[in-house]
Amino acid sequence: MKPLLSLIFIITPILLLLITLYLRINVKDNYLFWLFFTIFSSLFYFIPAINYGSSGFDFIQLDSSAAGYIHDVESVIKVYLFQTLFYFMFLIGYKMLRSNKVKNTDNNVLISHVNSIVLISSVLSLLGTIGAIYFSGMSIQQLISSSRFDYWETKSTIPHLFSSYLQTTLVVSAFLFPFVKKKSLKFITLISLFALFYVEMMIFGSRSTFLAVGAAFAFGTINYMKSTNKKIKFGRVIFVGLSLLHLMVVWQYVRYNSSSFLSLSDWLFAIFNFKEAYSISLFSGDLNYFFGASVAAFNAVPSTHDFLYGSTYFRLFLFFLPSSIVLFKPEETQRIFASIINPQQYSIGATFPPSFIGDSYINFGFFGIVIGLLLGLLLKTWQIILNNPLSINKITVGSAGFLFLFLFIRGTFNGLYNMIFIWIFLIGFIFVLRVLNKKTSSKNSAILNKTPI
Repeated sequence: MKPLLSLIFIITPILLLLITLYLRINVKDNYLFWLFFTIFSSLFYFIPAINYGSSGFDFIQLDSSAAGYIHDVESVIKVYLFQTLFYFMFLIGYKMLRSNKVKNTDNNVLISHVNSIVLISSVLSLLGTIGAIYFSGMSIQQLISSSRFDYWETKSTIPHLFSSYLQTTLVVSAFLFPFVKKKSLKFITLISLFALFYVEMMIFGSRSTFLAVGAAFAFGTINYMKSTNKKIKFGRVIFVGLSLLHLMVVWQYVRYNSSSFLSLSDWLFAIFNFKEAYSISLFSGDLNYFFGASVAAFNAVPSTHDFLYGSTYFRLFLFFLPSSIVLFKPEETQRIFASIINPQQYSIGATFPPSFIGDSYINFGFFGIVIGLLLGLLLKTWQIILNNPLSINKITVGSAGFLFLFLFIRGTFNGLYNMIFIWIFLIGFIFVLRVLNKKTSSKNSAILNKTPI
């Protein structure tokens, strides 16, 4: 069986692709689907085949974990069966919904205030970036010279968390950026983007928010071209996507070596050091983590830890209540998984997301493939929203949908909280605009009524 596993992991995604093509799911109107398929097939089939195919999957490496090397081919086979069935359930869920045109009463209001939304979102993000530094409890120099998570001991938790949410409002500006014509607004947005890049990526070493901004821009570009009846230039979108992928991969290598950089040339060399960066990511880093975490989850549950029976999904209904008040609020799966594979790291607050495959299994066992059905329904709903006229929901999905999807695939629902924040922000902002418009209209009407004929 072992020699065949590598071949099976290569052939399966090709067969899944052929089945999907037979169902005529085109790219133009289903780009969320194809984004998911590309990520899923790469992380859970092709990369494992590259990493472990030559050894017949005799061992799986989970980096930075007490699990170390996992010698359990049986768990590998279980993961393969689970993720393949998961995809079929996802496909069924996606095809269950029909694409419908939705009448949108907010469209005119939103289009006329795109500039205002972009301006406020960019300014709030910039304030959030400044707040992230201020509430870290360290100066910029101290942050640069310290290790990545030292500020966890000095930060003001609530203000720092709120600052991070404010930073994410830049995804709104990125999604609407193609619709903006004023150069001054574009300049303000770019300033906020450069500030985010410097603080989040170069100082804190975090990539998620910046990647979300890039993805929102790509989604916005597609939607702008569709709304103006222009031919979608998927070459540009693919270029942006590949650039973001490269940045995600290479930045792990950059942040681990940045303390030794002495000049700009050192940074540039690291960013374009494809061989070393991709070798690390493929065999012991981020690209390897997703499948490795899934195998570790199947290996540990239920042999060393019982199933969670959906407790971390129940937690989603209590997300707005702090654990200090609601004592029965379950821990996140990524915290529970950390306690299973590395108790020492768990004790100091570390998290280990088990991937969405591992999370579904830990919560529900093999019944967890039903989550694939729900994910398919969710992505199809989002795609319908994105294919319809501009609305609050469309801006929310286009702006924050990628961050949710990326973090969900990793095995955490943290992206959901960002999405809810963006949605509430847009609802509140549009409400204020409507009130101001109504007052302005009433005032103008009063002036016209008083004017003698």
